[in-house]
Parts: sequence; structure tokens; C-alpha cells
Amino acid sequence: MSSATRTKAENKELLELIRDQYHILSARFSASLTHEMKSKKWQEIFDECVARGHSWTTGKSAAFLKDTKWPGIKRDVLKKNDEALNQTGLGRTRLTNIDRFVLDFIGATSATVIGLSIPESGANEEEEQQFAERTLIQLSNGSSMKLTIATCDCDMRNAIAHAIRKTCSLNCFVKLKIV
Repeated sequence: MSSATRTKAENKELLELIRDQYHILSARFSASLTHEMKSKKWQEIFDECVARGHSWTTGKSAAFLKDTKWPGIKRDVLKKNDEALNQTGLGRTRLTNIDRFVLDFIGATSATVIGLSIPESGANEEEEQQFAERTLIQLSNGSSMKLTIATCDCDMRNAIAHAIRKTCSLNCFVKLKIV
């Protein structure tokens, strides 16, 4: 097996192990889910990778997996997805099966991953209101998102920005960039 094929196979195995425990790894700390419990899950995943002979584990630890390897994979997939969503024309970024696999278990339906359905510039007041309502629903669940509003229509841009800012009193985080 070539080194590239081996690396892909190891990454797929690692991602399957993370996916199987993602409900614990990504959950918020609480009385029933402690830091120690999450650390134990990361250690179990790392130990399984060592047992399977993954080459990336040499000289590494579960802390490396948790703090560097997994965040890097996740960041790269989200960046690639963002590029794929925002590109037009030739030379489009294509998501691989691994990318889709990661997006599937981290929640590809979240606003962070798929973006928001923003009405076209010059949309009528009803479309703007529907957008604001959809956004409020997404944010009222305590989700977080990064939103870039890119439109030449100042009235539309201001209406969308106002709708988003109204939600900031909710238990959520919105990074808003108006261009």
C-alpha cells in the first residue's frame, strides 16, 4: 500500500472513531459530562489508532490528537466547504468523500456549515422578514455562526444586519461582517 493510500485509510479510520464518540467529544461540559470523561474518550481513540499502527501516532499523544490533529482536520474541511459554497464559475472547490463524511457528523445542517438563505438584493419586505425569522430560529437554539453580508443594496444590508443584531440578546454568538 502506498504511503498516500495508507494515510487516507488511517484518516478515514480516525474519523470513524471520532464520529462514534462525537456526541461526547463535542458536548458541553456539565455535571454529567466532565473534562476527565472527554479526555478519557480522546485517549481511547488515540490508543485505538496506536493499536491499528497509524503512522501519525509516533511520538504523539492524545493531547496532540485533541488539540492539534482533529481541530486541523475540522478547520480544513470547514474552510473547503466555505470555499465550495462561495465559488462560482470554473475551478470550483470540490468536496471529497472524507470532507462530506466529516460534515455529516459535525452537523452539515448547521448555519455555520451551510450558511444562511439570504434574500436577493432588492427583495421585498416579506422575504426580508422570513429571512429574519429563519435566522432567529437558528440562533435561538444557542447555535453560533459567522455571517458575511455582501450586497450593494444598502437598505437590504442594513435590514439584514439589524435582524441579526436583534438576536444577540439570545444565548448565541454571531460574528457579523458587512462588506
